[in-house]
Amino acid sequence: MKFDFGKFYDFGHYGIFDGEDALYPEVREMLEEALKSGEDFDTGWGSFKKEIESIRIQAIDDVIFVSVSCSMDDMPELIYDCENSEDLSDHEMDLILDDWDNSDYTTDTEGERELPRNCTVLDIMKAATDICNECNTFLEDGFRFVQECIDYIRKERKQND
Repeated sequence: MKFDFGKFYDFGHYGIFDGEDALYPEVREMLEEALKSGEDFDTGWGSFKKEIESIRIQAIDDVIFVSVSCSMDDMPELIYDCENSEDLSDHEMDLILDDWDNSDYTTDTEGERELPRNCTVLDIMKAATDICNECNTFLEDGFRFVQECIDYIRKERKQND
């Protein structure tokens, strides 16, 4: 393939939210060249050093596909990120993990948008930011769910004392 995005270990330093400046200059330049060429290309998944975010950009015929993947800590580390989790018993941890397994939440999510072939790098990064916002809202909802489980356990514990 003419455009070798695989040679970049990371696509950016801080995160998708920085717009086109989120991409390292050499990645942005190659992406601009690929867009101007009119050829099909696939960047593969590229990560951002300071965030748990990845982006993939594919050009297929007249469409640009922008995909974003976002993650947060896995379970049970996620539980330890919550308030008042330091003294949970093993049994209480198991209850939260069971609730998590029965919920619709996950610790990672992704989304995709289609853009016209004549889009710019800025258009791509704006779409990526929108996807990232949606993904992070979903992940934050999962985090709140875990915090609510901990709060419920604390309330039950208090009532039973």
